[in-house]
Amino acid sequence: MFDFSEVFAWIAMGAGAGIVGNLWHARRDAAGVTAKLVVGPAGAVFGGALGGLLFPYGRAGMRLFDAAVFGLVALGLLHLVWMIAQTRRNAADVNLADDPPGNKILAPSSPRGGAAPHASQASHAPASR
Repeated sequence: MFDFSEVFAWIAMGAGAGIVGNLWHARRDAAGVTAKLVVGPAGAVFGGALGGLLFPYGRAGMRLFDAAVFGLVALGLLHLVWMIAQTRRNAADVNLADDPPGNKILAPSSPRGGAAPHASQASHAPASR
């Protein structure tokens, strides 16, 4: 059905798309690079196989094109998911910063895990002697 060399070409095409995807500014850390180098070839193999199943008598060059397109689409979807997660994370940070001073927020830095007092709630009473 599919030659090993053809599947290897799809994987190489997806890895190339993943390397080019690293030029995007989102997630340039190790997790981002790894995800792009996994998602790109996975999308390319899926696209090449899907192109081969839909058009079994098509040329190998067309299946390679399908692999490239699906690799880029998979990376685009990954980038979209990262952008949505970043937007939600930023919105949550803004909402926490906009809380009024009297509102107690559970702070992860609190040693007892309870509500951390806000700066305006600090005790201003003189220390007892």
